[in-house]
Amino acid sequence: MATHCRQNHPNLVVETPNDLRDPSCIERIQRYGADVFVVVAFSLLPEEIFSIPPKGTFNIHGSLLPAYRGPAPIHRAIAAGETETGVTVFRIDHGVDTGAILLQRTEPIFPDDTTPTLYHRLSLLGGEAIVDAFGLLENNEDTYVAQDERRASRAPLLRKSEERIDWSEDARVIERKIRAFIPFPGSATLYNGQKLTLTRAQVEPGIDGAPGEVVRRTKKELIVACGVDGLKIERLKPQGRKEMPIDAYLNGSSLKEGCMLDEAEK
Repeated sequence: MATHCRQNHPNLVVETPNDLRDPSCIERIQRYGADVFVVVAFSLLPEEIFSIPPKGTFNIHGSLLPAYRGPAPIHRAIAAGETETGVTVFRIDHGVDTGAILLQRTEPIFPDDTTPTLYHRLSLLGGEAIVDAFGLLENNEDTYVAQDERRASRAPLLRKSEERIDWSEDARVIERKIRAFIPFPGSATLYNGQKLTLTRAQVEPGIDGAPGEVVRRTKKELIVACGVDGLKIERLKPQGRKEMPIDAYLNGSSLKEGCMLDEAEK
């Protein structure tokens, strides 16, 4: 980001301090005389920094706080099956996404949303929200609402271990995770010891079979049994190959009905 800004916005001052608590860094930032700081996708700021501007330091967070505090609010909201999210502009304090709320804007989560599609819309919404927030601050119309700790929830960092599909889960849970875990960590299973990363699927009700069992396989259709109902796989990425529609994969695959996914080659 710093390189991009320096190359494309030469009049923009770019600071890349190694230690925000370093006195020389604090002094340098103080000299700018800023009325307000805005933080996006950054780790905790020390009080020596966030207390500098007289009107406060604000964060734009990709959820309706206090829900989904933490680094992965968009992924976790999709995975949980939420139908609405939004952005929150709040004043930074010592906690993680715990500060008093200045304003919020809501955004629906559509049934086919992935993390990238929702992230794009929330980015635009966040830009509009911070402009509105500046207007409130400029006109001294800023009022704040403390977060209700009883409604707080966490959005922990995504782990690579979450990539592996658990076929014993409800098909609806798996389908949501497929959309939520794009591009990282992905949603993968095994066939003959080779990883298959699923990128689009639909829930298929009324499917019986052992979790992970291929219960229907035609030239254009692949349905896998889950703990509840089944999953119709529409797009996937075989290990070492490009993403493709399911019919292209099935055209050259030995996968057949009765095969078990997530089992190593025997």
